[in-house]
Amino acid sequence: MTLSRFHALPILSAALIFVACADEPADTGDATASDEITDTGTETDATIEAAETADEGEWTEVDCNIATAEMTAYEGRCLYAADGDDGSFAIRPVGADVFMDEVTSISVTIYEGDTANVRGLTTAGINSNWGDANPEAGDSNCWAGVDFTICVDA
Repeated sequence: MTLSRFHALPILSAALIFVACADEPADTGDATASDEITDTGTETDATIEAAETADEGEWTEVDCNIATAEMTAYEGRCLYAADGDDGSFAIRPVGADVFMDEVTSISVTIYEGDTANVRGLTTAGINSNWGDANPEAGDSNCWAGVDFTICVDA
């Protein structure tokens, strides 16, 4: 039995869809700041709003420090954009394309009292969830998570 080109088309389409879907990375859950970034999450509202704010030119240059449990990952100037009135913000490096490990921007989104969710957006467009953070004791400019600290002098 021979297949006409009309019969072969649905089979070819299904094969192409299978191959395209097989190449997509699996969701690996939350990554930490010191791990290789593999989270395949989507952009949060804060990240999208921060990107929109950047288009409007509302970034301010500030000093910032990003540390992991092992080391200071970035220390220098950042562009800072407030995201609303609750203290949420986004930062991106000045004079470099990335902070570390392909992270191009970081968002700190306050969602409950003084608890914030921290995410890092990579050059590949992956919005990696670093986890929750709280203000560091005695320093309202620093947010500390399980294995990272982000300080901005805004």
